[in-house]
Amino acid sequence: MPLVMAIFETLSRPAEENDQTAALEKQMLRRSYFSFIQTIASSGMNEVMASQGAENIERVLFTIIQGAVDFPDPIAQKTCFIILSRLVELWGGKDGLVGFPDFIYKHIIPACFMAPLKPTFDLSDAQTVLTLSECTLTLHMIHLKRGPECIQFLQEYLPSLQVSPEITQELCQVVQQPDVKVLKNYMKVFFQQAKL
Repeated sequence: MPLVMAIFETLSRPAEENDQTAALEKQMLRRSYFSFIQTIASSGMNEVMASQGAENIERVLFTIIQGAVDFPDPIAQKTCFIILSRLVELWGGKDGLVGFPDFIYKHIIPACFMAPLKPTFDLSDAQTVLTLSECTLTLHMIHLKRGPECIQFLQEYLPSLQVSPEITQELCQVVQQPDVKVLKNYMKVFFQQAKL
């Protein structure tokens, strides 16, 4: 946590509005931070995160959600969705981290829709399409770990985004397909149409 806190402190410092060098340095630091968390999550060291205490875990998780949704940097966003997918795989099951399923429904699923719906999420950009792919894999992993509960949540959540009942049902059907390629193609079309 001391390293994470030092990174947070640096990122929270205000920079001059037109200082491109400072903005670029912050972007690189943010990317490095997410790469660091990804390395921990994907190398079997997730217990290091799990042992940091609920408040610290929550703080780190919120930075990942923020990185996935709030910063128009597809490289960082992609890394964040890779982390989220891995954490769902590790902690999203029945014997996972206490309280993590709530976090999935309150924050991770909404992030999977909020990020691609942002005006800065450019689906004609190759890096952004890779980000959408990781976002879709995160949704797929949530369904694998949570099953019908995930579908029920989507049926309640999607109408709040002004998604029609027909499209909601269609999306829920596609999420349940075992072939993730079908889901990736569907989600790309879904968000292209949603942005029209």
